[in-house]
Amino acid sequence: MFGFLKSVSLPNIRDFPLETYSINFSLDKLVLGVDNIRYDVHLSPSFCTAGKKFVTQLFARYSQVGEMPGMGSSEKWNKERDEFKLLCRHIMVEAFNQAKLKADIEIDFLAQTAVIKWLIEEVRNQYETMVESLKNNIRKCDLSYQQDLREVIGLKEELSSVQKRKKSILLIVGKELFRYFIDVQFRDLKEMREANFGAQAVLPKDLFSNPLFHLENLNDDLFMTEEYVLLGHRFEDLNAYNSLILLIKTLLGEIGMIHQSEQDLSGEPVSIPYEKEKTLEKKQKDNFDREIDGWTKEASNVDILFNYCQSKDRYKRLKRQKIAKQDLFHLKKQAEDQRQLLNFFYERFQKRGALKNIVAFYEMLPIYQNYCPPLSPHQILTFLIVRKERRL
Repeated sequence: MFGFLKSVSLPNIRDFPLETYSINFSLDKLVLGVDNIRYDVHLSPSFCTAGKKFVTQLFARYSQVGEMPGMGSSEKWNKERDEFKLLCRHIMVEAFNQAKLKADIEIDFLAQTAVIKWLIEEVRNQYETMVESLKNNIRKCDLSYQQDLREVIGLKEELSSVQKRKKSILLIVGKELFRYFIDVQFRDLKEMREANFGAQAVLPKDLFSNPLFHLENLNDDLFMTEEYVLLGHRFEDLNAYNSLILLIKTLLGEIGMIHQSEQDLSGEPVSIPYEKEKTLEKKQKDNFDREIDGWTKEASNVDILFNYCQSKDRYKRLKRQKIAKQDLFHLKKQAEDQRQLLNFFYERFQKRGALKNIVAFYEMLPIYQNYCPPLSPHQILTFLIVRKERRL
């Protein structure tokens, strides 16, 4: 299995200063609620009321609708924003105090999850309320004896615009709302959590700022193209997430295991019973698989493993500064190791057939908005990749 890898003499993955991304999140110790499926959480009515008012203000600000119930002056905006942040802080501190009293950080995790879930649902509920309000205004105008045709047309255009922009409105309102929630989390509570439960008790900021929270359809091609990369949805798609991540993990695992095998062979032979040897091998592989899982979740590792151009530029810059030869040698070797890894992954991706999907995606980025809609990004991608799709 590893014969090819031996012939190209690839660098050891462990020689790179890779970062690991992990989240210490669990609710296993908590007791389920009355339905024995979900957890029961009670959010204070004052927080929910303040949240509803503030979300309404956000929709009034970003929906571009002429008049909305709850729309107020900038003073009202500031007041309701500050009230929301204050009550958000109160509810988070109360949950933290309960977690501290019972020495169980999972109580704090549950409270954060419950607040996030409520905020997401409230944004969607307020959107539906806004749409229903516009429809009611249109019906009132239609039934009025003093009907103003221009007003009716204007309201219908507003309704159509709001419905067409649903995804973008939900996204911008959700991001803005979560920005204030994140501010409370990291300005007021970060130090408290670290002091009592350690750094692992602080959930990473990018978890809360994830735009996928505000998406109704996780297979939205336009959203994925704009925010991330376009991925396939079918099992057989070469650019499907599961296929790509499995390929990356497999390649990293193959390189890591061959170096582990070489390390084992270089040591003194030790007599170990067969069953125990198999158990040790499985444990070793499981541990390495967990490491790989953490590496693939950290985006900065892409540059660490493959960006040899960056390392070469740094080498040239430091060489002019006449730094120690040992440091220059290390940097030069790092650039060469990165180049070897990049070539290896490039060849394997090309052999798998996944490379053309990646290249086509970046080729379509400058032009896809000219054709979407009515076309979907996947149709353009297929047009670039599959020759027969170009026939008229």
